[in-house]
Amino acid sequence: MSDQTASGNVFGKITQARAAEQVARRIEVLVLEGVLHSGERLPGERELARVMDVSRPILREALRELEIKGILETRHGQGTVVADIVGSLFSQPIESLIQEYPRTRVDFVEFRSEVEGWAAALAAERATRDDISLLDEVFTRMEEAHTLADVAREAACDLDFHMMIADCAHNIILIHTLRSCYHLLSDNVLLNRARIYAFPGARERLLDQHRAIRDAIIARNQGAARAAAQTHMRYVETTMKNVDRENLWQENAALRRTMAGRTD
Repeated sequence: MSDQTASGNVFGKITQARAAEQVARRIEVLVLEGVLHSGERLPGERELARVMDVSRPILREALRELEIKGILETRHGQGTVVADIVGSLFSQPIESLIQEYPRTRVDFVEFRSEVEGWAAALAAERATRDDISLLDEVFTRMEEAHTLADVAREAACDLDFHMMIADCAHNIILIHTLRSCYHLLSDNVLLNRARIYAFPGARERLLDQHRAIRDAIIARNQGAARAAAQTHMRYVETTMKNVDRENLWQENAALRRTMAGRTD
């Protein structure tokens, strides 16, 4: 949602005293609940003051407080946006070490298998009608990318799909923990999702697995949702190992070709 502007109607009117403080608290809650994402633009000052039913000076005071806290920031040409507050689960030195050691990728997938299974089960229990609609929209975009054989777009939809499931779980700690995990994925620190999607047969299998997760959530079947998510993560782990193995084969073949050229 980073390229979108938040709808004004999510903010609501402020009716209590100490209006600036209440405006700030309302926006903080929207960020904490995952309604507003990092990089998302707030409506313009005039529109936001109107929907929250406060004066523009009061709104400016609230926005200034949130900028001081690092929750909002002003960007040239964009206006006021939610700051990049998700970050990573790890400090930069640890993140670099994680990137260098292959075992951590397997551990990461193992961790995700359990957490994503739980998230899918919670989503099956708690997802609202609007949640289901949004999840279905993401899956439809994934299907469209699949039909167009747009691997990069399909991999991006994969990440959006899992983020949406976390939102459907309606657990604040889970939402932000998983978003921090997905921060590593978006930077390809632990998994190059495009390479996994390019593996022979993977795109069809992954689409079917995501469909199974979505269908189980829609059916309110917590057990099936958990099982589908964990089956998906086990497949990702296996495919990741196969991709690494084929890359090693290719590297060895290239070395043999180089050595053969030297002996001619």
